[in-house]
Order: sequence, then structure tokens, then C-alpha cells
Amino acid sequence: MHHSTASTKAKRAKFISLRFKLLVGFTVVYSIVFATAYGWFYRYSTDRAMERIQKDLVNTLSGAHPEVGGVRGGLARIEEDTKKGHPVGAPQSIKF
Repeated sequence: MHHSTASTKAKRAKFISLRFKLLVGFTVVYSIVFATAYGWFYRYSTDRAMERIQKDLVNTLSGAHPEVGGVRGGLARIEEDTKKGHPVGAPQSIKF
């Protein structure tokens, strides 16, 4: 009789209520859904911000030095002047 009482207690110890199972299940599902939504929103917003910053920087550089030969020409000229020892933005780098 002692042996049957121990096996009954073991069966009761393994019992997990339906309420607890549903709680764990919904928690896992909602965690996955919100983590996915967060990842998508984070990636989307940072990509849009970087595109906007790059566009604004290119527009600013183009507007600041239109005589230098556009963005690519201006960057190349600044690079040449830096190699020659002239500081960036020195009067020698801008030719009118």
C-alpha cells in the first residue's frame, strides 16, 4: 500500500493546469510577435533615417560648393589638396 501512495503522489506532481499552459503558450506567442515587429520597425526606421541623412549631406555638399565640380569632383579635389598638405577648406582648394 505504501508503494501505491507514492505513485499517486508522483502522478499528481506531474499535473500542470490548463490555465498555466495557456499562460505560457500566449506569452511565448506574443513575445515572438512583438520581437518580430520590433525588429522590423527598428530596421525600417534606421534605413529611412540613413537614406535621409545621406541625401541631405549630398544636397548640402552640392549646394555649398557648386563651383568645385559637383559632389564627386569636390570630394576628389579635397582629397588631392589634403595629399598636397593643404588643409581642408583652405582657399587653395576652391578655384573660381
